[in-house]
Amino acid sequence: VLQAWVGLPQGTGLPLLGMVTRLVEQKGLDILVPALERFLLGAEAQLIILGDGETRYKDELSCLAGIYGNKMGVVFGFDEGMARLIYGGCDVFIMPSRFEPGGLGQLISMRYGAIPLVRHTGGLADTVTDLTEDLSQGNGFVFRDYTPETLEAALDRAVSSFALREEWIRLQRRVMGLDFSWGASARDYEALYRIMVEGSRK
Repeated sequence: VLQAWVGLPQGTGLPLLGMVTRLVEQKGLDILVPALERFLLGAEAQLIILGDGETRYKDELSCLAGIYGNKMGVVFGFDEGMARLIYGGCDVFIMPSRFEPGGLGQLISMRYGAIPLVRHTGGLADTVTDLTEDLSQGNGFVFRDYTPETLEAALDRAVSSFALREEWIRLQRRVMGLDFSWGASARDYEALYRIMVEGSRK
């Protein structure tokens, strides 16, 4: 359904990357565009972006979608239904933020089984740990340096990892079971307070 909505070829078996974002520098658009210019040249993958924001980024993304129409679809504006389709339909959810105090996209994506690809910053660093090569540990693809090159490398790694089908399915099930609720946070705080109280009694 998601591929059909934006006119991408269906039934390809390729990994589908998604992004729901404001098209502004804070969200990493200044490194995303040059990274995609190289990544899409040889990538065996598809990409869907939903968002709105600065005209220059809309123009650049429109240009890329025009060149790589069989790999990339872009929709400007915001539509809650389509956003949910992207979370639920993509295999990898991209958040290359320059800074991100909290971040909800990565949490929503994991609930749907879409593996987050994020920059190590703020709330993204708090909730996404880098995957090992065999995908047995961690819950996402993490890059640190804020450059198009490191983002492109992370995209390449995600696409390569998708070929590990059994491991990928186990990863999806693992991230869907993660608990980021306030209940989990409250239990962690309670345990910490108990340790502090016990320590003060000694």
